[in-house]
Amino acid sequence: MPGKKKSPARLPALYREGEMISPEEFYRRIRSRYPFIPCPPPPPPPPPPAENSDGNFDEFDEWVRSKEMAVLSQDSAGPSTASSASPEFLSNPVVKGLLDCASVADLESESAEKLLGQLRSSVPQDGNSNERLWFYFLEALSSRISKIPARVPLALDCCWEEFSLSYRGFYQSCPYLKFGFLASNIAILEASKNSARIHIIDFGMFHGLQWEDLLPALAGRPAGKPENVRITCIPSALMGKSAARILQGTKRLLHDFARVFKMNLEFECVEMPIEELNGSNLRVDPDYFLGINFRLELFNLLDDITSDVPAAFKLSKLLKPDVVTLGEYPNRVGSGPTRFKNTLHFYSSILESLDRSLPTDAPGRLELERLMIRRRILVTVGFLEPPAQLEEKEPWMLLMKAAGFEA
Repeated sequence: MPGKKKSPARLPALYREGEMISPEEFYRRIRSRYPFIPCPPPPPPPPPPAENSDGNFDEFDEWVRSKEMAVLSQDSAGPSTASSASPEFLSNPVVKGLLDCASVADLESESAEKLLGQLRSSVPQDGNSNERLWFYFLEALSSRISKIPARVPLALDCCWEEFSLSYRGFYQSCPYLKFGFLASNIAILEASKNSARIHIIDFGMFHGLQWEDLLPALAGRPAGKPENVRITCIPSALMGKSAARILQGTKRLLHDFARVFKMNLEFECVEMPIEELNGSNLRVDPDYFLGINFRLELFNLLDDITSDVPAAFKLSKLLKPDVVTLGEYPNRVGSGPTRFKNTLHFYSSILESLDRSLPTDAPGRLELERLMIRRRILVTVGFLEPPAQLEEKEPWMLLMKAAGFEA
């Protein structure tokens, strides 16, 4: 009889009860615990606000530029690989076969099925990184040709701690994610630059990495740090039923950041269906600046795009936010073969970034691929019910406008 699986060891607290530590010591401990995370030096203490300050953001602009340069320099590091747009990539026999199959998938199903059969023997499910990526596209094509809905992974199956470490490594090496978080933070910082109380509602929080950058930036505002920051998270659907337990770790880490920068932080996780959410259970206060953040979560609601996504936008409009930030994977990437080719290029680039930070056998690596890459490939180019819901339009902006938002 197999032994009971041991729970992962609990990490010690970053500081002892009652202990006061400097920002430098805090970052040293963070680097010690997570050696793969390139922690920046803590920001300098904010200058005293001038009388009649208009919230000049020179320091903030410098912070933005430093972040951009850090992302660019990190992206240029590491071993060079064949780009997804390079002739070497496009001339690969398997890639060429996938593109040929996609070109006839919707019009000549018999020809497509023959091409699919030839490719199956060349694409192992448990091969190297490129072979697994090709298998995901093969799986999506098979679903599209057979008109059988793809079995889309819906929630996390592996140990959260392993997945979290893999995701953090991926985030640090992937400029697409880093720039997306940076853009949202810039919008929030600029809109709230003189606000004393800030409330952020985060739809689809996964790790809270975005707020690890935002809190130090708020602490260094020329107008002074806010009196209070409240973060209300609506967990990502990918977390399944363990969201509240999982996000306790995120809560502890963000409170560590806030404590070092001497900021008051409230963090609350709200687990309710979207249609049950309202200003009361989200604790919306008219005395607070309100920001609503959508980061890569609407894609997870595509299975019910006719209700969940419009409901999320309608709720957001009713809450009367001061700013709404939206960062999503593009849905309008062409139709048919063009969409397949664009999606193949995009996720090949994502995989290049992932390979730089995580070896194939890293704990949580395969689960990261399953949820962050395979799932989105199946939804984007596989067969769905109702079919072709992504074919002709870019739903995000249209749905936001339908809810009453303006760009």
